[in-house]
Formats: sequence, C-alpha cells, structure tokens
Amino acid sequence: MNKILFITVNYRNTKITENFIQSFENLDLKENASIVIVDNDSTIESKEFLKNISKKSKLDIRLFFCSNNLYYWGGANYVLKKLNLDIDYY
Repeated sequence: MNKILFITVNYRNTKITENFIQSFENLDLKENASIVIVDNDSTIESKEFLKNISKKSKLDIRLFFCSNNLYYWGGANYVLKKLNLDIDYY
C-alpha cells in the first residue's frame, strides 16, 4: 500500500503541532502515513521542540526549517520541491 503524505505547517505555536501529532498517533493505519512538518520563521526554541516531538513519536516524521515565514501554501510548496517523491500519476 502506498503511503499517504501529510504536510503541516508550524508557525510560532508548536503546541498546536504537538496536539496534531498526538491525535495522529491514535489513528488506525497510521503506519501507512508520513508526516512532514514545515517550521516557518524557525527559532532555536521551535526547532528543538519539534525535534523533540519527532524523537518521541513512532510516526514517520520529517522536519523542514525555514528562516522566514513562507505562509501556509508557500511552506507546503517549499517542501514539495525539496522532497524526492515517487508518485504515479493516473
């Protein structure tokens, strides 16, 4: 089964992202999903907090850090360009 990619964008409030990850961990079929977190306008604190969330979780999580705020769609676009995705188009 192909994995499902979820992209979420964090901006200044890592608690919301932590809540999302905790909720996601309770889902059925979570092993079929990957999560990408884009941290907009990253700070030392946000980087450390998100790294800690990723280490504690059993989910497949990848982190991307941006020094400026790309906003939601800009952050998602940034990550899609960085990822090497093997996608079948129908």
